[in-house]
Amino acid sequence: MSNGEAKGGSTALSTTSSVTSPATARDVGEAMAFQVVAQATSASVVDASDMLRSVAMISTAAIGTMTANMIQQISLGGGTNDPQKWQDGIEAVQQNLEKMAEIYKTIGTDASDVLKAWKDL
Repeated sequence: MSNGEAKGGSTALSTTSSVTSPATARDVGEAMAFQVVAQATSASVVDASDMLRSVAMISTAAIGTMTANMIQQISLGGGTNDPQKWQDGIEAVQQNLEKMAEIYKTIGTDASDVLKAWKDL
């Protein structure tokens, strides 16, 4: 016996017909729109995070390579290549990574601002 039969009721599903008010429909529509905006801003932050991670990995490899070359150059007594060029390269890579971190922060801040502005509409 099912619960409906045990209580003496029918096992058929009952349906209730309800008409939603325009205000309720608007609220549901606004909630759905907000969800789309939230997902889009979240995706932009995730993409920025992926970009920063990729740049950081490449930067780490580049700095390691340049450091090894600089040490080799110094240990060989200079030669035709100046170790300063490796130091300049390392600094350029570090500046690039710092710029990417700033971009990441800007994207995160902008995404947050979009969500806050959407809530205030």
